[in-house]
Amino acid sequence: MQLHVPVRGRGREREQSGMNRYQRLERELEGTGGITGHDIQALASLPAETVDVIVTALRATRRAGREDEKRARANRRRGRVRDTSEVVGAIQRQFDGWVRRAALDLETAALLHAHCHRAQEILGTVVPSLRQRGYKDVEIGSALGMSKQLMQKKFGPRSKSQVYPEALDDGHATSGSTAGSGCA
Repeated sequence: MQLHVPVRGRGREREQSGMNRYQRLERELEGTGGITGHDIQALASLPAETVDVIVTALRATRRAGREDEKRARANRRRGRVRDTSEVVGAIQRQFDGWVRRAALDLETAALLHAHCHRAQEILGTVVPSLRQRGYKDVEIGSALGMSKQLMQKKFGPRSKSQVYPEALDDGHATSGSTAGSGCA
């Protein structure tokens, strides 16, 4: 019977763990998506000390991510209102996770595609609401990364009630109003 006694020092513990550089990197990079066996082999060909630094950095990043998620969960439990950048950051992290999983699984790729399609449908309901709030097509298009013309083609032209909603009173324009003048 052989006892595993870790020997402290540069690289000695990793040598006695029974895993080579490729296996260690493969374990740490599992589920990250986009990393091929060829990429792992290239990293594994680096000196052992460099691989140690990479593995340590990957673990630290994973730990930091877990700590961020713990803080976010604690804030949600407390009912704290999150600002837009926090919400967008959380959505981006979730989306990145989906992309990593979709690279490994056909079913997940199909779900990702369905959600991306659903996002387009949601934008179809958001644009009229933004128009009702007084945003111009140029502003909305700029925020969505498209020209005014493409935005109007994708979501339809602005209706008369969306031109200047504050100037309409029961469907009749008030005096001095530019509603219906073609200004949008």
